[in-house]
Amino acid sequence: MRQLITMTQKSVICLEPDSGKMLWSYPHVTPNDQNITTPIFHEGHVFVSSGHLAGSCVLRINDDLHGVTEVWSRKQLDNCHGGVILAHGLLFGSACRIGGKTFFCADFYTGQTRQADASFEKLSLTYADGMLYALSHRGKVQLLAISPEGYRLLSQFKLPRDGRDDCLTHPVVCGGRLYIRDAETLYAYDVSDR
Repeated sequence: MRQLITMTQKSVICLEPDSGKMLWSYPHVTPNDQNITTPIFHEGHVFVSSGHLAGSCVLRINDDLHGVTEVWSRKQLDNCHGGVILAHGLLFGSACRIGGKTFFCADFYTGQTRQADASFEKLSLTYADGMLYALSHRGKVQLLAISPEGYRLLSQFKLPRDGRDDCLTHPVVCGGRLYIRDAETLYAYDVSDR
């Protein structure tokens, strides 16, 4: 059966797309009612994350599709807005306040941290060509190689910006180009391997 899984202000919900009927809901509350990060579905499980004290959890969808069971929950993996990527059975993302703005790599099924680094700052992510393209809230662009063992920094550079507000957009890779929007400025970089 097809399912639509999304976040509301105070919970993660699952709907039957054709009828709109609610199949299940599970509370996921933040003090500021901000559930921004897109849920990740993988092999009958759903990962959800929010900043501002909510943290992350993985839920296993019951066989009858009318409920979920929490597999694990961790406050330290509190992704606020930058997104989390699932690859090689690992979650890659940035923690917010509780997690100390640390970039993390955690096991999808256990939530256990495999790798963490606070020097990356808070990142917005995209995945393309087997790599993570990351943009920090201060305008640093980083390219990370990922594998079943974790991640490795390949290169980085700083956007030519002049101290504006936080850069909170997600990088986009399309047609061999990396696009980054910073306020009213759009940067484009050739990332093709020619």
